[in-house]
Amino acid sequence: MTNRISTTTSINKTKVILIQGASGSGKSTITSLLLSLLSHLGINAVSLSTDNYYLSTDSSLTSNGKYDFDNPAAIDWDAVKKTFIDYGNNSETIEKRNYSFETEAVSYTEEVNSKPSVILFEGIFSFNIFSDHIFDVNNFNCFELASKHSDENMFISNNVDFNAYFDVTRIYLDVEREIIERSRISRYLKDKSRKSKPQYKGLTDDQALASIKENLEKYVFPSSEK
Repeated sequence: MTNRISTTTSINKTKVILIQGASGSGKSTITSLLLSLLSHLGINAVSLSTDNYYLSTDSSLTSNGKYDFDNPAAIDWDAVKKTFIDYGNNSETIEKRNYSFETEAVSYTEEVNSKPSVILFEGIFSFNIFSDHIFDVNNFNCFELASKHSDENMFISNNVDFNAYFDVTRIYLDVEREIIERSRISRYLKDKSRKSKPQYKGLTDDQALASIKENLEKYVFPSSEK
């Protein structure tokens, strides 16, 4: 990995490393390690996460626990595209986006573009806008169970070719499905702060665990194959 990063950063295109996997698969850990390694090598790099691209939510609507944050429509994909287009166009400033699970609000800050050689992008759907087929979010509803969405209209052709902007590498953390499921359930049961997140408000533990399993099968695992 070190050799590959060192050589590919010498080309004209910015290097984008996509790190995708289910919760508990180690995305954040891998991203942090890569960022530290790149810094050690003297390579200018930034990291982004799909967690900061959630659409703002209304606590009066999410307090019953029925709003699904694992639904692809929960993410502002237009904002994700804008960020990468701005990086690709070498815009002077980049709009940094932050979503707060506590306030359920989105905030923005304008930052000078450091013109990174490498962009790390991690999340359960980080491959999405860089794939030939992307989620058709018009056919998704964050207030509906995953089982209510038809497999036939989940994806549409991608009309943006980010390969024109970036040299893209995909890292899929291919942990066995059973291990991912157990890890995610364990994290939920052990971490009280996760239970207070909007998608779990109003749910019993059994309901939350059933939702976790369903979303992994419906969205997370299939998205890695597109």
